Amino acid sequence: MRTRFWSLPLFLALVMIFSGYAQAADAQTEKEIQETLKKYSEAYEKRDIKAIMSFFSTDPGVILIDGISEFPIVGADQIKMTYERDFSQIQASRIEYTKTYVGGKGDTAWFTTSLIGHIKVENQESPIPALWSGVMQKTGGKWLIVQSHFSYVPIVEFEEGPAPAPETPAQKK
Repeated sequence: MRTRFWSLPLFLALVMIFSGYAQAADAQTEKEIQETLKKYSEAYEKRDIKAIMSFFSTDPGVILIDGISEFPIVGADQIKMTYERDFSQIQASRIEYTKTYVGGKGDTAWFTTSLIGHIKVENQESPIPALWSGVMQKTGGKWLIVQSHFSYVPIVEFEEGPAPAPETPAQKK
């Protein structure tokens, strides 16, 4: 039964990859998404909630997963309240993108970026590594976030050398 459960998602992922949906964005789309992410980080650093909200779709189904809340945050009003909560708890913030991938097709684009959030709380700045992925839709000539997912990554020190190979189910027995 487990083989069937995992084979369907794998099959669907392969179909999407080979059907052209998982493709790199063209140069213009990539440039526009990179510029949008840069402007978002500038608004975040200024703690400008109105500017931040201008990067999100006004569609009632827009979704934010912030890495803190127990459930997805749905709709512009809930997303705005989340940013207000966050900014009430921090003194300053800055986003430093480390590596970004942009894919796209037509008026839909997706991005995945690793970043370091430099957050100042109680007069102490801490670097917080995170991953951020999202889907954007071009509406009225502007790229708007329709889905956003933040995941915070623990700070760990890695040993030099290649990562160990994962154990197969047979090796675990």
